[in-house]
Amino acid sequence: MAWIVEQWDKMGQFYASLEKGHATASTALKRLVGFSEKNHFYRANRELGRIFKTENILEYMSDPLLRKNRRRGLLKGEQIHQLARDLAYGKRGKVSAKDIQEQKNTCSCMTLILANIIYWQAKEIKRVIEKFSHEIDPFCLTMLPHISPIAWDNVLLYGEYILDKKLIR
Repeated sequence: MAWIVEQWDKMGQFYASLEKGHATASTALKRLVGFSEKNHFYRANRELGRIFKTENILEYMSDPLLRKNRRRGLLKGEQIHQLARDLAYGKRGKVSAKDIQEQKNTCSCMTLILANIIYWQAKEIKRVIEKFSHEIDPFCLTMLPHISPIAWDNVLLYGEYILDKKLIR
């Protein structure tokens, strides 16, 4: 704590300049990384980070709901990654383009396809609920938050796609 108390005013100025937009995050990070272990400002920030990390770990360990929500978020992220791997199966998910612009183009196309699949799935879930809401048991509707549009079992991933340019607006 002594390191933090000693550098508290400088740390306040440092983080306030980030908050107000007077310094960018990249500039601030370069500044922190540029310091050595012997620098008091660096050590104070490191110790403050350790306190926040410890607090977060203790909160995580003591709160089952927090653990459940974080796990759910991680699983959704993994679902998206699995969908991306399944979409890019031809090259085993590797971007083989050498030019940075081609790499960006490949990644943008993948993101667009992922977004389209998730959007279409969400629309389908909504359509089914609206169409059959009068037949659905109210108990089933309480399960709705647990249904994820990040699924692709009903999507033909590896087929021939023919786009009719007349239908594109």
